[in-house]
Amino acid sequence: MVALPIPVSEAPAALVVVNVFTPKPGMLNDFIATQSAGLRRLSGRIPGLRGGRLYRADDGSRAVLVSAFDSETQYGAWTASVEFAEHRARLVPFIESAEALRYGLVYSAGKL
Repeated sequence: MVALPIPVSEAPAALVVVNVFTPKPGMLNDFIATQSAGLRRLSGRIPGLRGGRLYRADDGSRAVLVSAFDSETQYGAWTASVEFAEHRARLVPFIESAEALRYGLVYSAGKL
């Protein structure tokens, strides 16, 4: 059975942020370990964070973090926090570049 898309008007609003990280050569595993440690350390301490998923490119060239927040305001509060700055500082030694883009929900289908 195929789940039909839920119209945006019926779906709960969320801000989705997609971060694409390009690690320095040979540093992807260190980046992932540091990001995972941050998840454990910060779990339940980021107001408005609905959840996230970290993906690793099959070729080892990038990692993609998809995070959902209740609102732009809560995402802004997180990125302005001391905890975010400390977490980011732990990741910087492993990252060659990073790009963050915000996305709005168009439709929802299935379970992800």
